[in-house]
Amino acid sequence: PTRKWSVHDSPVAENYYIIELDTHEREYRYFVYVENSLVYIERPYDGIYRGNQQLLDFLDAFFND
Repeated sequence: PTRKWSVHDSPVAENYYIIELDTHEREYRYFVYVENSLVYIERPYDGIYRGNQQLLDFLDAFFND
């Protein structure tokens, strides 16, 4: 976790990936983006967490194939 709060429906970052997961109980939406050379995972109104370059590399490869 970071000390940053998520207070918007989507991040203020210019470019980001959206990951949506549907379960029987609810839908989860995550945003993955880079800010100041660090990878972040944001859940709207829940929190902002640190990711890693490996996650970003996976998303780049998955979405750009």
